[in-house]
Amino acid sequence: MRTLLWLLVGLFGCVLGLPLELTDVSFDHDTQVGTHGTTGPWFVKFYAPWCGHCRRMETAWNELADALTNEVNVASVDATKNKMLAERFKIAGYPTLIYFKDEKMYRHSGPRTLEALEQFARSDYQKMKAESIPKPLTKLDLIRRNFAHFVQDMEHVYTQRLAAAVAFVFMGLSAGMAIGAACAAFSMKRSRRATEFSDKKKL
Repeated sequence: MRTLLWLLVGLFGCVLGLPLELTDVSFDHDTQVGTHGTTGPWFVKFYAPWCGHCRRMETAWNELADALTNEVNVASVDATKNKMLAERFKIAGYPTLIYFKDEKMYRHSGPRTLEALEQFARSDYQKMKAESIPKPLTKLDLIRRNFAHFVQDMEHVYTQRLAAAVAFVFMGLSAGMAIGAACAAFSMKRSRRATEFSDKKKL
């Protein structure tokens, strides 16, 4: 039942020229970007629901899907929910726009207006560096990468805390030396005054 619902949603989106929503599960099956597929080129937006830039370009992205109907498949991926795709394509910021064609991928970095996006999808993508499409990640790959990130974070925290501890000890020693010097100076001053007072009494 759920599969039928998604098929109907996809068909409805295609008829209206709306971007197709892709997921970790459906991405490779629908796009066939890593094979000699027959679905044609794909222009995919990786976004986050809270991203202001993503929301501002939503109208242009919807219009792009309509303008490129029967030429280029326009789709979107919620990178905050589909972690395997986000990791696979090294999504570091939002929105990230990637054009897929002939088993290669091209990252868009220009203006996000309808005209600029349409021009990129039709020809300007060729001006960008062609990258090989990474193979799909398995859940084990994701676990390994997450563990590696965790280790890096722990190393960073340890380094920061060690630096803070060294700085704290140095500040403590400096403060102790300063207080000690002040006490010594005060003691010498008192001793000198006592000696002067004793000498005056003898006179």
